[in-house]
Amino acid sequence: MAPLINKYEKVMIEPEASVPDIYVPGNLWNVQGIAPSLGYLEGVLPLAKSHGAKTVAVLALKSAFSLACDKARLEQVKALDMSLVYDTTYALPQPDFSSLALAIKNAQPDVVVVCSYYPDAVGIAQALQRAGYAPKFFAEAIGPAEDEFTKALGPIANRIISNTSWWASLKTAGNAAFIAHYKATFHQDPDYHAASGYGAIQALGAALNAVKAIDQAKLHDWLLHNEVQTVQGTFANDPNGAAKKFNQYLFQIQDGTRKLIWPLADAEAPAQIPYTGQ
Repeated sequence: MAPLINKYEKVMIEPEASVPDIYVPGNLWNVQGIAPSLGYLEGVLPLAKSHGAKTVAVLALKSAFSLACDKARLEQVKALDMSLVYDTTYALPQPDFSSLALAIKNAQPDVVVVCSYYPDAVGIAQALQRAGYAPKFFAEAIGPAEDEFTKALGPIANRIISNTSWWASLKTAGNAAFIAHYKATFHQDPDYHAASGYGAIQALGAALNAVKAIDQAKLHDWLLHNEVQTVQGTFANDPNGAAKKFNQYLFQIQDGTRKLIWPLADAEAPAQIPYTGQ
């Protein structure tokens, strides 16, 4: 959709478009409103290595987001001088992940990193449990942030690690009020998807208040040259519209509850090691 935004010259803050390929020279109107996908799960391998992990398996769904995450994690394996023992991509729909689980079991990695969405994150976790293999560290993108993930997996979800660009305990601008209003309206806790959408509206509101007009060019120019403090953190973008100041965090499902575990300065609880698959 990004070319259509450029074609019709409408400023678009995009709180779900994390793929960096959108925000390149030639992009004139798309403005990133979420942390780039290259940073998803970036804390997993350093954390695992600090606990003695040496071997890694990396899996990715064949989608733009997942492949960008996959490329970054493969480069990170090399940079950290860890050993890549299994690497594959897959497509959806894929009703049975048994063959992937068996390949992972045969490779015996200390760390399994999956650049996934919700359905494949659930399917791969279930397949590993059926195969009887639990890596020391097990991390999946996106899926574990959803309440349905823990409902679908039950105890299998415990100690799975995932990525987030927002957390309820962060002292970011308007965060406490956002959480309170969200709970009152939807009767559940927000996740980082809700926060990124809310943060985009905070940024747009700041631009409208500054420009005092619905002028697409003026709004776009203001957004690219100013910072806005949002529930996600600092909204700031480079000349091509790419986000440059949002942080990435890791959380872990611990006894059915999500706890922030990385970076350590923001952690609510220490990481529980190893992943047990039960």
